[in-house]
Amino acid sequence: MPIDCASLGMIIFGGLMKSPLHNANGATGRRRQGGPMFFPRYAARILPAPLVALTLISIPVAYARGQEPPTPLSGPSFHPDGGGSTLAGWHTLGKAAWSADHGEIVGKGTGGSGWLVLDRSFQDAALYTSFQCAGSCDTGVLLRLRSAPDGMQGTFLAIKDNELKGYNLTLDKDGNPLQQKPLRSAGGQIRFAPPPDPSAPVRPFPTLPGAPPGVTIPISRPRQGIREGKWNEIELLLDADILRVFMNNGGGQASVATEEMNGYGPIALFVGKDCEVRFKNVAYKDLAIRKDLAEEVGSGFRMQRLSPYYYGWSAAVADFNHDGKMDIVSGPFIYFGPDYLTSREIYPAEAYNASTQYSMNDWVEHAYDFTGDGWPDVLTTSHAGGGKDGAVLYVNPKGESRRWDKYKVVPVIQSEETVLKDVDGDGKPELVYEAEGYMRYGKLDPANPTGPGLCTPFQKKDHGRRTASVRATSMAMEGWTF
Repeated sequence: MPIDCASLGMIIFGGLMKSPLHNANGATGRRRQGGPMFFPRYAARILPAPLVALTLISIPVAYARGQEPPTPLSGPSFHPDGGGSTLAGWHTLGKAAWSADHGEIVGKGTGGSGWLVLDRSFQDAALYTSFQCAGSCDTGVLLRLRSAPDGMQGTFLAIKDNELKGYNLTLDKDGNPLQQKPLRSAGGQIRFAPPPDPSAPVRPFPTLPGAPPGVTIPISRPRQGIREGKWNEIELLLDADILRVFMNNGGGQASVATEEMNGYGPIALFVGKDCEVRFKNVAYKDLAIRKDLAEEVGSGFRMQRLSPYYYGWSAAVADFNHDGKMDIVSGPFIYFGPDYLTSREIYPAEAYNASTQYSMNDWVEHAYDFTGDGWPDVLTTSHAGGGKDGAVLYVNPKGESRRWDKYKVVPVIQSEETVLKDVDGDGKPELVYEAEGYMRYGKLDPANPTGPGLCTPFQKKDHGRRTASVRATSMAMEGWTF
């Protein structure tokens, strides 16, 4: 039997000393008393010195001749929201047979290829799993699986033999592949993929050069490709419009541009026809949700900072997630009450340099249920670029963990300040602003709130003083006199 110093400790103490992992505090990582650091002091009281010394020597694991030790699995780099190795919370699609067997999920493509689909949807997500193929490997992971005119589509990572390739995959309603379009390579250090350049040469994912002739490097490079007949591990990180993939701690990698970032749907595991794949340690995380730690300040003080970065000029308040607590929207993020440490973005976040740049996306933000569905939406206004950005409506997705659908509802705004006021007395607020030298108000069509708003001038042409004009008009509506 294989013996190491940890198992020897179990033999001597009859279970008092387990492996070092059993003596780590799961929450803090600190070792508890009675672990390996405590062992020499305790053992010296009851055992002869030679035996104590023996227990402190790391004894190589013994294996049969020609047998390699199992490759350790490192696990995910993220803290999972969920996972496991059972079929609970999943459903099948296609002809493959799926089962759970002693902590493993087994997919068999004897009757054809198929999918195991998670009963939970994501937009930005992380997935980790270890997998083992019986014979030839034909497997993969599909993310953002959603409806399409021809059936379904999503972002697919194909794991076939020794290749990792990304595709935009289209399926029919039964899960059979209809079309797969290869995805182009993307950058490794940026969040958003640069626009495609048709004239640029194809750039494969870079590979590391080998050691110069006659030089032996102290650390051997991980073996590339799939470990045949052994457990492999893979991690996928899909954020915005880039999918990044890492296999076997350097044994394979990929970075591809999805060409879209608004897809939303479940994750699915794939097994190809006549292939058998085992999965275990499946773990996933919603990357759209961000959690910050509370600020640490001196006794008697409390500090609340939403963000250290400059995204926008304004903020608004509403209960965006229907939990009975007021939330704050500022720039691209909603900060959820009551502690405002958890946030998510409603549009792709891009920080600005406060020394040299103005925020372009929103100068003023408003919160109101503009669509009338009972969920507060967000209206942003900006006069950047000569006012061409206008007013943009972001529609609340009613609790779905994704970015919000975006609609331009007012074409031109040339005032820094905008306000929401019930101008026509119908009990619903209109957007008061200035454009083309006139004070105006924009009213969304109740029958088509995401369409162009009806914009009506109600004041004589003004040559300047835009912010003051909007504020003065708003105050006059409330009964102020000047």
